[in-house]
Amino acid sequence: MVAVEREEEAVIRSIAEEGIPVERRPDASPEAVLQVRVAASAVEALVLARSAALAEAFLLHIRARVDDGRLFNGRARNIESALRNTILPRIGRRIASELKHAEIMACYEEPARTGLLLPRTARDRIVVLKQLQDFARKHGHMKTKPVDEVLDELKGIKDRKVRAFTVEQVKTLLKATEQRPKNWEQRTSDLRRIIVHLAAVCGLRYGEIAGLAVENIDLDKGVLRIRHSFSKHDGIKGPKTAAGVRDFPLPAQIGAMITAYLRDHHRPNPQGRLVATRGGSPLSASHFHETMWQPLLREVGMEHPEDRFHFHALRHFAASMLAASGVPLTDIPEMMGHSHLDTTLKTYCHACSRTTPGPSASRLLWRGSRRPCCRLRALAATPKQRRVLSA
Repeated sequence: MVAVEREEEAVIRSIAEEGIPVERRPDASPEAVLQVRVAASAVEALVLARSAALAEAFLLHIRARVDDGRLFNGRARNIESALRNTILPRIGRRIASELKHAEIMACYEEPARTGLLLPRTARDRIVVLKQLQDFARKHGHMKTKPVDEVLDELKGIKDRKVRAFTVEQVKTLLKATEQRPKNWEQRTSDLRRIIVHLAAVCGLRYGEIAGLAVENIDLDKGVLRIRHSFSKHDGIKGPKTAAGVRDFPLPAQIGAMITAYLRDHHRPNPQGRLVATRGGSPLSASHFHETMWQPLLREVGMEHPEDRFHFHALRHFAASMLAASGVPLTDIPEMMGHSHLDTTLKTYCHACSRTTPGPSASRLLWRGSRRPCCRLRALAATPKQRRVLSA
């Protein structure tokens, strides 16, 4: 069977290389024309079947990695979406054979050029294709690595810059959270206020806020212990990276907000989270953005559909404010849950005012608390850490 398949592929290849359709060859008999057409159909069906089988085998491999804990479910869903929506519709017939450079590059260029995907997102689709290529090579379906060459050409594509808040804009946002919107329950208003402050002052990711357990909020010592994160697809899990497991100084004014919320509104929920719906379910990021964050931007006149403010920009703002507060740059990555200083410097420490955020802004956000650099010394677990922080 294999020999027949190879012979059929050789027939089709030789005709294609000559560039002469078999019907136009002077020496082609009707029987030869029919034979080649049948062979071409068989080869096409074989390639399609192999490609489909390879794609499904790859997805089963991805699901197995989720089952044994090597991969988060959210990441697996992104891989499957990229495969089914971008890769298979464009080059699905050839994934079980040798891919061509132009085909791979078109898989990036078409969605990026038409605006269907941002350039960085389109490149991430090619990264998924590389994973599929490596899987195919491991199982003997491919010999070369054409996707690697394309990824080399796409190096340097950056994420779209997150629109940075100015100090005055953040002051306006925080001030607005003090007022209960019309027709809102006081509980919902107070919860939004806490969430926005935890992002703008403490720099927590939304997933970390949604995954914050009440038992990990030490109101007496003024410490947030970040141990979990929440996502729609994975539920409660560990933080984004190992560096995400950290302690953070809790400013006095946020501690007072949380104390009042726990006293007046909080209801026990199965996972003991601070942030939950009235029924005790986790508050998903999409629900928060639609019902709390976007209305807040509208309330203060900061809603810009073409260049919108992302909630995550408050985390960027917090990193810059830590630097302005006198926290050594080498300590900020630990506070933000970053593995590398470069991430903090290149991505997070923006100039977040008209010039540079000054001490007055720092005092406003940390009023009633010791400055974070002082709180870090108190949190230092070892004598060595204390000496470094006191230097």
